[in-house]
Amino acid sequence: MSESRASEADKKEETLKCGLIMPISGSPNTGYTEGHWKNIKNILERAAIQAGFAPRLVSDSDPTAIIQKSIINNVYYDNIVVCDVSSKNPNVMFELGMRLAFDKPVVIVKDSDTNYTFDIGMIQHIAYPKSLAFHEIEKFIAELAVKIKSTYGDYQSSPEKHSFLRHFGEVEPQKLSSKNVDIKDFLNTMNSNIENVSNDIMRLRRQVHMLEKNNSMNNMNKEELERYYLRQQMNRRMTPPKNTNTDSEEVPF
Repeated sequence: MSESRASEADKKEETLKCGLIMPISGSPNTGYTEGHWKNIKNILERAAIQAGFAPRLVSDSDPTAIIQKSIINNVYYDNIVVCDVSSKNPNVMFELGMRLAFDKPVVIVKDSDTNYTFDIGMIQHIAYPKSLAFHEIEKFIAELAVKIKSTYGDYQSSPEKHSFLRHFGEVEPQKLSSKNVDIKDFLNTMNSNIENVSNDIMRLRRQVHMLEKNNSMNNMNKEELERYYLRQQMNRRMTPPKNTNTDSEEVPF
């Protein structure tokens, strides 16, 4: 039993990841709905699975993780990335730029309504019909699955030959570095940051209170102001002074 569990764990660790960079929310200005992107996601996932990869959005992360950190790590570490540049979504183009800067293998797809972008025009794009016509989409899935496998295989055999950055001369691809942090130092830093934020919130609350108080006073007329100051003076007079002499006896009235 232990050997079979170990082999299953090894298989899970060896699973190749295919990151998906694509829009996920609809936009009425572009004519792309959220339902359209869900269909595209399913299509790309089918192609990745057919190619032998486990697909996931590069934005997928643990609920407790910082999403921006997860995106950068997934963009860097995923074995292959499929990027849909349809509609030229700014977030998609930014994440694609990071992948290319890391000089990692990527397959670009686009729909029939989207024009080529000048900066990435030299990279082959696989097109699909925006209408998502069944027979054409089936052909697209088969073509994309072959492209995913061949792109990853070519990169594994000769990374330099299939480098995007080589088109621009001698360019060193960016790499992510990691650093071990002591848990006590990390918690102390977090507590200090939380304390600073709490102090800032208290200071803002005091400022808001003063502004509200000043605003209410500015809205008073002359008669109301006189009554306000009269109440303040009466309160001060009615407040008994504090007895600072602890040795003196209490005087009865």
